[in-house]
Amino acid sequence: MIKRLVSRIARDRPTIMPILKGVNDMSLLPVVERHLRLHAITPSRFGRLVAGDPRFVFDLRRGREPRAATCDRVLAHIARTASTSRGEASHASAL
Repeated sequence: MIKRLVSRIARDRPTIMPILKGVNDMSLLPVVERHLRLHAITPSRFGRLVAGDPRFVFDLRRGREPRAATCDRVLAHIARTASTSRGEASHASAL
């Protein structure tokens, strides 16, 4: 299920593939954990932003398997955040 979502995102937005490294059929968790570390965001804030649930990441860590629509929202948020961060970084380096 997640592999199909990653394939679709990779097809539509190939520049974000390095972000999705680590996503497989088994778990969304490695990608979420990497995103939390890279962007210094708390698990509860991330969960509130992407799923409206501050316990989302904690539940993932305990084995929760989100629905396909939720996985899609999570990956889309990560992709948006990463592309925005790269845009800001390139803009800052141009100044």
